[in-house]
Amino acid sequence: MPIKEIVPWEGKFFVEGKVSYSEGYRAWNTIRLKKEFINQFPKLKQTNNSIKYKVICFKDHNEFYKTTKEIISNRNPLPILLYLYEDSTI
Repeated sequence: MPIKEIVPWEGKFFVEGKVSYSEGYRAWNTIRLKKEFINQFPKLKQTNNSIKYKVICFKDHNEFYKTTKEIISNRNPLPILLYLYEDSTI
């Protein structure tokens, strides 16, 4: 079944946040989406929608490049890039 894309209102935008620690899972597993992000995707505010996500991780740049070419050539929904990095201020 094809993916029904949820697109942002505006073009490229940048939001930075942090991952929260869950005592129950004993892991850093919770990403809270900031208001600026939610405002770009109005469907995220509608309680009658069921929203899913898919994560694709790449081991190297070549895999990422190949997948990017496939996305462009097949006109697949555009992904959201999420970078995980350590906070050096701690």
